[in-house]
Amino acid sequence: MGLLKGRTNTVIFYLRLRHNSLPKLQPFVFLGLDIRHLTIHNSSLAKLEESSLSSIGTGLTQLDLSQNALLSVPSSALKDLQHLLILNLNRNKIKAIHKKAFEGLDTLEILSLYENEISTIEEEAFTGLHNRKLRRLNLGGNELTKVPTQALRSLDMLKKLEMQENRIVSIQEGDFEGLKNLDSLGMAHNQLREVPARVFSHLTQLNSLELDGNQITHVDPDAFIGLEENLQYLRLADNNLHSVPSDALRRLHRLRYLDLKANNITALLDDAFTGYGDSITFLNLQKNLIKKLPAVVFENLNSLESLNLQNNKLTEIPEEVIENVVDTLRHIDITAEKVLERGNGSNYERMECYSLRDIIIGGRRRTLL
Repeated sequence: MGLLKGRTNTVIFYLRLRHNSLPKLQPFVFLGLDIRHLTIHNSSLAKLEESSLSSIGTGLTQLDLSQNALLSVPSSALKDLQHLLILNLNRNKIKAIHKKAFEGLDTLEILSLYENEISTIEEEAFTGLHNRKLRRLNLGGNELTKVPTQALRSLDMLKKLEMQENRIVSIQEGDFEGLKNLDSLGMAHNQLREVPARVFSHLTQLNSLELDGNQITHVDPDAFIGLEENLQYLRLADNNLHSVPSDALRRLHRLRYLDLKANNITALLDDAFTGYGDSITFLNLQKNLIKKLPAVVFENLNSLESLNLQNNKLTEIPEEVIENVVDTLRHIDITAEKVLERGNGSNYERMECYSLRDIIIGGRRRTLL
């Protein structure tokens, strides 16, 4: 460090201290240095003094304190970082976010707290952050059992909120109130059992919603009210749905990506995709229990490019099913031995005649030029 301090008027764009034994950061330890990006990673860091970072407060834009031993947000050490844009506190041992934990970080745009032990976020936890600057917040991999609604309410310019891999058991209308500019919401791998009515009604700008890896058995017909005009990506894979939640999906006029992989869907109704399927380009139905495809089931999927039906219980695929989508379809996966054994492969031959580029049948891939 002394060698660095001997170089006056030198800007250090990246200073990385990794895999050290540095339990405490001393006061003014970086005095005389002009650092832009500072990483102290996997170094057993447990404590920062109030003045540990103050000498680099005017120049520092990125701070990575991930994979250390911090038990709380080092608020007093952070408050003088006047131009900080990115703060990474991933993989520490933080259990709670206290009131005004980030006060003074007026320029912060990205805050990541992934894989701590956070179970409590106080109502004014984010008070002090400039509410028009923060764009991305990662609270994934913690111990939250509910959405910290009161704490989040002031973050009205937030674009991406990640709360995957927590223990959230339910969500309800009003949980996301205030997040009027949110573009992406990650709620995957929690313990949700249902998606209730109007729960996302305040998220009118939402483009991507991840609900995969929960225990969802029911999606209310009014669950997606508010998402009609902007939602394009919806992940409902790895849940416990027994049918396509068509009534809820019909209001999603711009949906392009629908993932229903690894549920317990046993049948597709004729109108499963009627009223909302026109813009869907990607549909994943693999690892369900589907035994039969109605002839008209895909007739409304006028933009479909990728279809995955792998690992279901299908014994045949009627030619009419493929005819409805073959003009736009570029990739289809129908891996299933019983389909292969049937007849002379007329369905496959028929697909080859159209615009399809990539076919996977029985684990074998054919690319058509």
